[in-house]
Amino acid sequence: MWNATKSNHVPHWGQKLFTPAFFREEKMEAFQRQWDARLGLEVIKIRQAMTNRVGDVNQRKKQKEEIEQYIQKVYQDEKEASLSDVFVTDHTPKQARFTTTGLKDDEQFFKYKQALDEYNN
Repeated sequence: MWNATKSNHVPHWGQKLFTPAFFREEKMEAFQRQWDARLGLEVIKIRQAMTNRVGDVNQRKKQKEEIEQYIQKVYQDEKEASLSDVFVTDHTPKQARFTTTGLKDDEQFFKYKQALDEYNN
């Protein structure tokens, strides 16, 4: 039991981040996410071990469902983190803008556009 309290369960590739050749901010964020996910799972396991009733099938089923939900949430969070650099754009067309030099040009252009629309109709 005492040896189990000394183990830290850090992801194995985290030691590589100590070397400057492997260190990147993105890798450190991924390491931190994985570490937090592992700690969350350990908290659930400790709580379940403390409240465990031997032979209770319903409790065992609920505990298993809780762990499965947590793991699915971690997978979903990891998927969202991998899409953090993806941006969705709005593809609605923008209104066309025209540059004219004065009121006379504005009026002439307006009449031209009206005549063009009538011709196309």
